[in-house]
Amino acid sequence: MKKTLLKRIIRYFIQIVILLVVVLGLVTFMFTSPILYANLYQRPSTQPRVCIIGHRGGAGLAPENTLAAFRKALSYQVDRIELDVQQTRDGVIVVIHDSELARTTSGTGKVGELNYDQIRQFDAGSKFDAKYQSEKIPTLEEVISLINGQCELVIEIKYYPGYKSSTEDKILQLINTYQAQKWCILMSFDDEILERIHQRNPQIILHKAFFR
Repeated sequence: MKKTLLKRIIRYFIQIVILLVVVLGLVTFMFTSPILYANLYQRPSTQPRVCIIGHRGGAGLAPENTLAAFRKALSYQVDRIELDVQQTRDGVIVVIHDSELARTTSGTGKVGELNYDQIRQFDAGSKFDAKYQSEKIPTLEEVISLINGQCELVIEIKYYPGYKSSTEDKILQLINTYQAQKWCILMSFDDEILERIHQRNPQIILHKAFFR
């Protein structure tokens, strides 16, 4: 009887020792394994993620607001591409920052006072570098088609004298046509532009721009 009881005690003791060894082994592995420790015990980083934006495409690396600049930005896998848009006299939404053509192109005059076919004739690349002489002022549609959701697209609507509110409708139509609502962001310094867009489509993401 005593021998049987002693055997049971020894067997239980051995089982407890084995269990303790297994538990200690698991705990040691969890705290010494970088992957498990990081996943189970480390708190998520509170550091904000840096958002890389190609301003006017890849301005500084290629002629600003041209297809070459947008391709350059995509090649760097940016998070967002920012561009500027205006409407030509005949109602085409084109991508250019200044109201005047002279700074970035071989043309002169105001964007809003010329037809698209006239604007398309101008060289939009040589003032940056002669190798870009074939670059033209692109349409917003060309850029949306190029980006095609590869990154977010921030479209700044320029408000210059003679601005037409139909610009907003044309932009929204393009976004709908290309089903780009999830990756297109509309931005403006003008509150009324943003308010009208929100009334027409509350789902569109809007950004308010400020002068510093």
